[in-house]
Amino acid sequence: MTSIGLYGGRFDPVHRGHLALARAAMNQFNLALLYIVPVYQPPHRPNTTAAFEHRLAMAQVAFADWPKVVVSDVEEKRGGISYTVETIDELRRLHPDRELCLLIGADTAEEISTWKEPKRLARLVRLLVAPRLGSTLHLEPEWHCEHIRMQPMDISATAIRQAIRDGRPIRELVTDTVAEYIDRHRLYRSS
Repeated sequence: MTSIGLYGGRFDPVHRGHLALARAAMNQFNLALLYIVPVYQPPHRPNTTAAFEHRLAMAQVAFADWPKVVVSDVEEKRGGISYTVETIDELRRLHPDRELCLLIGADTAEEISTWKEPKRLARLVRLLVAPRLGSTLHLEPEWHCEHIRMQPMDISATAIRQAIRDGRPIRELVTDTVAEYIDRHRLYRSS
């Protein structure tokens, strides 16, 4: 049975580290399909810098040439605070016979016990965890967890936003299409 992946996040902006994680997981675990899901209203870090429609559009242009990737607005359609367990429920309805995998960085995985219904989420998904610099992973035994084999990348959306405010180049950190989108819409500029 082939698996379906879910990779959610703020993607504020989507960067080469996100793409590397997606590519590594798709190759290593032979995912049939990968859903990229920009969070609509994050519960843990409530503020995003760019509006949802911009973050969705950046994900769409970043993954435009990836045939097994679907960039989804499922969390916007549902509205309200975005909870991964609810997004997984929706994917389960779409793919009732497939194993669902949740792609996540080790730094985020360290916080997963604070998410909505973590014990139920642990029963619903297999975690595919990417290494992050400075993160060590200690999960409860109920999590079915596998490590994504990839080199940790020292790229952060926060640093990209700061580089834009400072007028420094970002082309090595994001795809050309994302850099062009950011420039065209004047995102992350100082007010």
